[in-house]
Amino acid sequence: MYCALEVRVLNSEQAPAVVRAGSPRPHIRDVRKRRTPNTHTVSTMPQRAAQSAHDVLMRDHIAPALHERGFVGSNVFRKETPNGWHLLTFHGSHNATTGKVLLTFDVGAITHAAWAERKTWAAEHTPAVKVPERPSATWADPERIGILRMGLDQWYDYAPTADPAAMCARVMRDIDRYAMPYMLKRVPVPAGS
Repeated sequence: MYCALEVRVLNSEQAPAVVRAGSPRPHIRDVRKRRTPNTHTVSTMPQRAAQSAHDVLMRDHIAPALHERGFVGSNVFRKETPNGWHLLTFHGSHNATTGKVLLTFDVGAITHAAWAERKTWAAEHTPAVKVPERPSATWADPERIGILRMGLDQWYDYAPTADPAAMCARVMRDIDRYAMPYMLKRVPVPAGS
């Protein structure tokens, strides 16, 4: 004897369905009403504006300012010292609700010896992971700028129409105040270098 049981299944990947138990093969049928497709779309314009603002800030302002300070790179910046590397890795995003651009960066520093050791260890223990030839902040036990500034992971946010030069000045001020002392403490630069 079979018991007739009806269970409504809601799954984000499937339509609501009715599952009837009580037979050797449960019957599943679609219980959705036929609806017209949703013609409303979410505009990608705020995302494009945010991406464009981030690209302008990085390409035209932050990268040149860091290049003047001896760093090389475009989103991942490194400055080789006699003892190792000072490293900055930038991350960009946007807030779809407010339309603001978000920016943060990781700060790291690693000695030549520590990098060689880390590369050897990674090659032996994680052979599937491609280890880069030169380090980035991601590979050097980084700290986020927000942690160095305030003790919590805080991102810079700005409107896509904001002055990128002013935002760059704010980022450079934090690099000089918080990131450089952190990197110099981890990988000191000998006097006269």
